[in-house]
Amino acid sequence: MYIFLAIIIFFFGGCIGAIILGRSKEFLDYIMYTDRKTGLPNRAMCDIEIEKYASEKLKDSFVFGLIKIDNLKYINDKGGREAGDALLKAFGKILKRAAASYGFVGYNGSEQFIALFEECTLQRANDFKLYLEELVNYHNVQMPNVTIQMSAFVSETNDEQIYDIRKLMGATFRKAATTSAGRDAEKKSG
Repeated sequence: MYIFLAIIIFFFGGCIGAIILGRSKEFLDYIMYTDRKTGLPNRAMCDIEIEKYASEKLKDSFVFGLIKIDNLKYINDKGGREAGDALLKAFGKILKRAAASYGFVGYNGSEQFIALFEECTLQRANDFKLYLEELVNYHNVQMPNVTIQMSAFVSETNDEQIYDIRKLMGATFRKAATTSAGRDAEKKSG
């Protein structure tokens, strides 16, 4: 009788222990790799995802995306850190929804988010950008006190003829810099 009771206790104790251990890894991953403000993977996870592609040639139809919140500094300066955090939280939810069927998105810090989409054509990446813009515009109508101004840039392996992740990232960052420089020149002349 005691042996039977000990076996039952051991069995249930083992099951509960396995569940706790399994959930503790998820909990640790959340603690280590999730940005609290956006709810998206953080910079450390972005680095891990990028490193996955660094050692091999990228496949055709691979997209790297850079998404920037253009007014985050202004919101932080005007409304304080709480307003900036609210903007990041709202945008994190929007970006997560927009990218759900595309691939990885994460917060890389400094107002920048990255996207890594496998098997994604340039047209599909541009569709993602349009959908993201629609979601942001809808948010801005619904929440005029927390408006989001964003810009998104994508580079695709076939279009750029670049099959190295770091070089593809560089091409995308150059697009963003060129666009930003053009906006700055327009402001000064206008």
